[in-house]
Amino acid sequence: MTPSERKKGLISRVTFNAALRPLISTFGSNEPDEIYDALSTFVAAIVMGTDHLRVKGAITKPPIFRAVMLLFPEAAQRVKDRFGKPYTAENFYEVLKPIFVRSTTALFKRPPNSYKELHAALAKTSKTGFTI
Repeated sequence: MTPSERKKGLISRVTFNAALRPLISTFGSNEPDEIYDALSTFVAAIVMGTDHLRVKGAITKPPIFRAVMLLFPEAAQRVKDRFGKPYTAENFYEVLKPIFVRSTTALFKRPPNSYKELHAALAKTSKTGFTI
């Protein structure tokens, strides 16, 4: 959507491009279909998590969309290490579950204006205590 056509509940083209630009190096030389499959299952897992927190549609807020997209490289690496390919929404959700268990609904209902600040908070909650 162009800025003049912007509607509530939809992601603008500008927000989408800004969110994906930092991820370009992550995709390497993968085919567009592979990139789409990985990203769409990741987004589906985020939607599952926000639905669990009862904040449906939160991903369409620009700071939230940009912040969660920055989580993609680390989440994809964890999914690949733990489950292998292909990527599924369930596997992404399993990796991202600590975010939705430890975060409050308020973080998604009233996110900070800075997507970097939100990303830092989400990344911090995604860390699990590792023990041998």
